[in-house]
Amino acid sequence: MINKILSIVAIILTFSSFSQINFQNLSIEEAKEKATAENKKIFIDVFTTWCGPCKVIDRDVFKAKEIGDRMNPDYISIKIDAENHPDNLKVRAYGIPGYPTMLIIDGNGIELQRIIGSMPIDQFHRELDKQVPSDKLPQNIALKEMDEHPNDEAIWRKSMFILMNKAETKFLDNCQTFVHLFGLSELTNELDSMIFFNSVLPLDNPIAKRILADETYMPWNQLMYKKLDFRERARTAPTKKEYDAVHDEAKKLYDQLYLDYSGDLEDESSFMNEIFPDDLNPVHLLKKKKVKKAKKKK
Repeated sequence: MINKILSIVAIILTFSSFSQINFQNLSIEEAKEKATAENKKIFIDVFTTWCGPCKVIDRDVFKAKEIGDRMNPDYISIKIDAENHPDNLKVRAYGIPGYPTMLIIDGNGIELQRIIGSMPIDQFHRELDKQVPSDKLPQNIALKEMDEHPNDEAIWRKSMFILMNKAETKFLDNCQTFVHLFGLSELTNELDSMIFFNSVLPLDNPIAKRILADETYMPWNQLMYKKLDFRERARTAPTKKEYDAVHDEAKKLYDQLYLDYSGDLEDESSFMNEIFPDDLNPVHLLKKKKVKKAKKKK
């Protein structure tokens, strides 16, 4: 008897999961892993609790049997409350213009399609029908080109421009790699500027040098590069005297910043620890260690 009851419950659960969209309690990363393993796409309903159209589409479309029958075999579906979910910042990175916004992404996080606003069932079907095959999407073609031509700056520039407009998260993921591969000596267009603002240039880069030398050039970026400059100078200081001089210079900068921006500035210990972390290993200290080891051997 118990076995029969369990069988009936299992049948009911199976039927109910396919009578509407089966939204699963997964994070975006978990959904990506599951989608990759099951060769499925990911459907993300981005909503808010106060959004009326969100409630309407959830009631009239997502709970419809014909939509569940269409979606569940091919999609891992999750819901993200844009104001109260651990992944709300991750989903906002896709650029959410309003609610509801429904994102369809692949297992790599590439956006395949977005559907915006509430609508009846027949229109929702038509929106799904518009989907372009994953391998035909410009952003996926761009990523493939970058992977196949890792040393071709022209191809990377063209591909990065496509990612900047079509797949922002993948663009951000590759900014630092672009700088590492090809450098960035000037900011002459939107692409260069976006790569610059989402990467950290080496201190010997022409742009970084100008930021450090010219108080009027990109003042909003100066503090980060000044911190990097202090840290590098401290790391390579050949003597304790020179190391202490860098430390004093950094302290004076903090004191001045505190006078200018006391309301927005981090506390002094955090500021100084960022420049002089415990694992800095300045050259003059490494020299002392070598001397001590040499004496022990004698």
